[in-house]
Amino acid sequence: MSFEQLLYVEVLSHYHSLSQAAELLHITKSGLSLAITELEDEMDIQIFERTKRGTFLTDEGAKLLASISDVLKAKAHLGDVALAISEKKREEIHIQYINTMFNAFMHDFVDHHELYDHVFLSISKGQTKEIIQNVRNGVIDAGFIASSEIESEWMKDLVFTPVCYGRVVLLVNEDFPALNHPMTLEELSSMKFCLFDDSYHTSLLERLERLCGPIEVLLKTDDYWAITQAVQKLSCVCLCREMQTLLSSESFDEHVRFVDVGHLINDQSALGFLTNPRVKKSEICTTYMVHVTKAIQKQMKDHKKNATL
Repeated sequence: MSFEQLLYVEVLSHYHSLSQAAELLHITKSGLSLAITELEDEMDIQIFERTKRGTFLTDEGAKLLASISDVLKAKAHLGDVALAISEKKREEIHIQYINTMFNAFMHDFVDHHELYDHVFLSISKGQTKEIIQNVRNGVIDAGFIASSEIESEWMKDLVFTPVCYGRVVLLVNEDFPALNHPMTLEELSSMKFCLFDDSYHTSLLERLERLCGPIEVLLKTDDYWAITQAVQKLSCVCLCREMQTLLSSESFDEHVRFVDVGHLINDQSALGFLTNPRVKKSEICTTYMVHVTKAIQKQMKDHKKNATL
């Protein structure tokens, strides 16, 4: 007796036709007839009566059908339970990143899909302070943030591993008047700003305001496209990290430019992974972070090489 034979009985009981049942089951009519006959011989019960009008359950077969259906339902339930248990074995990676820097995370997951075919990846954008808290509480495996927040006393129990370094720059449109001479504090104080919505960028702006006085901010958002629109069409400038545009999932806009502000404000910036040393990461999560690190470092290296050509 097999589950296939029991399934054949259930299907044939509904269709009353060996031909139709065989077609539905993707077997031959003779193969279906033989399987039913062998089951009847094994159970010593005639389950079906073959007539010119079709194939119908006998009284004994009708009594047997309910039990056959119960067995098939139990088998299906067992399969569902086994699938649920199997899916729980899937490894999970939970990452949050700041602002626009999604590029390398998704590229690695796609480029090495054969490595991650058993992995559930949860990756989302978040505010710096939210990411820090989620790392501390073990909600996520790691966060990808800027380094300035590391100086905060309440972060001393976490580990920041730098991935790349770069400049803090001013993002401007291609017609910006100060492209060919060093920016002055007086010029900055007269400009309209747009800002990435994150505590890191807010702190940068506050540092500038201590040097040149109040600054007018027209827009604060976490969307790179909206920032570039404000820069191009509203003549805004945006204080940001150079890596922020290079690692963005959005295409780099050829009509925006970088302006150095290192002579006015500390322009060194580091991006990297924030982790909790008390929360053990899976091997696949560590591998993923290593791959992303290499991808970002290669991208930054290629950018510097192209910039010198």
